[in-house]
Amino acid sequence: MRRKLFVQLGVFVLLGGMATGLTGRAVLAADPPPLDIPPSALTSGLGSQHIAQIDARLTYWRDQIANASDPKVVMEARTGIASDYTRNERTEYRYPFASSAAKILKPLLLEGGLKKDDKLLQFKEVTVAIALSKMPNGIMSSLNASMSVG
Repeated sequence: MRRKLFVQLGVFVLLGGMATGLTGRAVLAADPPPLDIPPSALTSGLGSQHIAQIDARLTYWRDQIANASDPKVVMEARTGIASDYTRNERTEYRYPFASSAAKILKPLLLEGGLKKDDKLLQFKEVTVAIALSKMPNGIMSSLNASMSVG
């Protein structure tokens, strides 16, 4: 009975490793919420529904980083943030995205934002800082403003 349990556990661990090993990608908890912003919204300005989509995506990526126990998940989240930011080059998209990123990701950089006993604490903090640094369009003013308020 005990040997059978160890064999089953070994198969589970092996298959779990294959989920990330064969694809080279970490398995995320679920798909992120959709980000569907039509080009017409960029000419007239993003509406509250578009900002809500950006916020939902950034919240998803933030939670992936905060809850990750695998560095691959953290890197997938950073890639997701960067991909979402670079999906459109217009400042009408990037400024609101950077502002939302500063607001939503900032808590991960502040004391208490991540668990102190998290083995990936420094890796997560650096990863978030790198993701934010890739957003030069307004991110520094957004981040500075949100830091001084919070």
